[in-house]
Amino acid sequence: MFTANFEPDDPRSQYNGALWNTYDNIGKKQQVGLFLYGNWLPSTWFRLYMNGGVDYTDLKAPTLDLKKDGVSGRIFAGTQFTLPKDFRINVQGGYFSPWIQLQSEMSPFYFAGLNVSKDFLKKKLSVSVGANNPFWKTMKMETTTKGGGFHDVSTNWRSAREFRFSISYRFGTMKGQIKKVRRGISNDDSKGGENNQGGAEQSM
Repeated sequence: MFTANFEPDDPRSQYNGALWNTYDNIGKKQQVGLFLYGNWLPSTWFRLYMNGGVDYTDLKAPTLDLKKDGVSGRIFAGTQFTLPKDFRINVQGGYFSPWIQLQSEMSPFYFAGLNVSKDFLKKKLSVSVGANNPFWKTMKMETTTKGGGFHDVSTNWRSAREFRFSISYRFGTMKGQIKKVRRGISNDDSKGGENNQGGAEQSM
């Protein structure tokens, strides 16, 4: 993004003085990262799981005399409780740090959720209630972009809190049969010369 300053004979000169956002192959990006996943089941009724990663990014744009590097990361984790009488409780949450950009900086993104479910009728009927981001009503997403002669801030608000109720029923069961195919190599030329006793006949 930059302040438009095109030549007078360029049709885009009508936008001179305004912020101009475009794409071009002007730089080089190098990135190295590490990803981690874990799943721990200390008992039959309790489970912990997580996955996440961290990246180091290096950006350079010599034509604009810009360079930037930094570390970004993300993590998602949760736990599940399997209780008596077919009750289940799931709690999860996540955090995503802003990724590295040449001119812009963004707000981090985060979320949390809770879900409680129960099975009925020999686990054919499932009823669940849940909530996403129950601790905050809205989330603020802000992007700040800086460059030669300008400072732009874009702010968006999005609805965060959400409640849900669901019912599902499973009809019947799926049963499949796997047919076994015998594979082999048969030599018809040699087989034609065999007699009933398994020997070979020869004619003069």
